[in-house]
Amino acid sequence: MFKIDFMKYKVIKQIPQTSEGISAKVGDILTVGWYNQDGGCWALYKNEDYVCDLGSRYGTHHCEEIKPIIDNKDIFSSIYSQDFKSESYGWIQWKGTDVCMDIHCKCGHFGHIDADFFYCYKCPKCDRKYAVGQNVKLIELNQSQEEYLNQYHAFISDEIEVD
Repeated sequence: MFKIDFMKYKVIKQIPQTSEGISAKVGDILTVGWYNQDGGCWALYKNEDYVCDLGSRYGTHHCEEIKPIIDNKDIFSSIYSQDFKSESYGWIQWKGTDVCMDIHCKCGHFGHIDADFFYCYKCPKCDRKYAVGQNVKLIELNQSQEEYLNQYHAFISDEIEVD
């Protein structure tokens, strides 16, 4: 079965068990997948179990599509307005590249992530969910720190525009 994990439907009216499908109760979240019976069609699944055809009366009258939150244009501004900014800071423009990051949750969990497209995080200990911020604190160096780091790293500058 081929599933489309980002297409989800919420059951709003009980779906009874049928000869082909299992029942689903109000509040269940169903995922769209390809059903290979009788030539095939798009269907709704509860976990891996077939419930009903997407275009059936159960699919159209007993379920409603869950619209992705990405449709809300203000969602990112509401998240990033809480992002930490200090007097000196950098801003990350995420472009879906890989990241290697240590994670510290407020519950005390410490973890490590090596991932591509790391925009959201769920703590495995307390199940808190986070958006990954865009700001990075810039820490001003004293002379001895600067001299030490200069031995191992190149200091990268951006360009200054001249009028």
